[in-house]
Amino acid sequence: MFILMNAGSEKLNDTQAVVDTLRLGGGWRARVLLRYCDPGGLLPRAWPEVSTADWRKALANPAELLYCDPDTKLLRDGHSSSVLQRRLELGGVQLEVFCKQSRRRNLLRKAIGLLRRTRSSWNWKIGWSLLAAGIPTALPLAVFEKRLAGLRVAAGIITQSLLPGKTLEEFVCQEAQDLSRHELAHLTKDLAGLFGRLHEHHFFHRDLKGINIFVHFDQRRRPHLYLLDLDGCRANGRGYLKKVKSLGRLARASLDWPVMSRTARLRFLKAYLECSGDSSGQWKSWWRSIDRQVRRKSRRQDRR
Repeated sequence: MFILMNAGSEKLNDTQAVVDTLRLGGGWRARVLLRYCDPGGLLPRAWPEVSTADWRKALANPAELLYCDPDTKLLRDGHSSSVLQRRLELGGVQLEVFCKQSRRRNLLRKAIGLLRRTRSSWNWKIGWSLLAAGIPTALPLAVFEKRLAGLRVAAGIITQSLLPGKTLEEFVCQEAQDLSRHELAHLTKDLAGLFGRLHEHHFFHRDLKGINIFVHFDQRRRPHLYLLDLDGCRANGRGYLKKVKSLGRLARASLDWPVMSRTARLRFLKAYLECSGDSSGQWKSWWRSIDRQVRRKSRRQDRR
């Protein structure tokens, strides 16, 4: 929900965030976050108030933010996206951020992408929707795109850095063996809660696996889970089958994780059913359905 304010700024999600729209020249335009109050305590740290002048200076050359240079760190470089960690000077302070550029996989999708909403714009929209629903994700700071003759030829999004931390897959494979039984049970419950809240609010992530869930460590070294890579996240994902498919993706991706025993999977499933409001007494039917999804995905992967 957007409520128009003075000076061209807008309130986003009622009273939580104030954003503004900037025209940067050369066909570039951006939507930027000026102020955000975190009433649910979802974020790892507070974000300072930033002026439009600060953003104009930081976005003076948006294309440079999407390419790696000696001052940046490449976090991911895949066929569908690249993610950089870099520093931006906002309000006289050097702040760590993530810069993401999404890519289309083939020429047809690239051609369609010139006319449709960019993935970066979708990441911005769905990111704010998740935060409004109390689902942890990286704070969207700015989204920018370049238009020529009405065609969207380039785009990117800037989010708050969640470092220090690791992806869930890295954390489980490298550190989970050193966790106590109590700590491991707590992590399992947190993961089940993340899935449960996501499905309770009818969000459906088509690529929800270990590398797209981030484990951020607070000052006490306690892990907190955040949802990343929102390209495949959709709203109004209702229904039993979509939930099973989502759980099946994580189950297939975690087959080789050292601590994901059959007991741990069952504990996760029962915790998920409790968090999502489904009957925990029907866990056997859920287990069989998820197992079928895993076998189907494994056969598909073997053919590839």
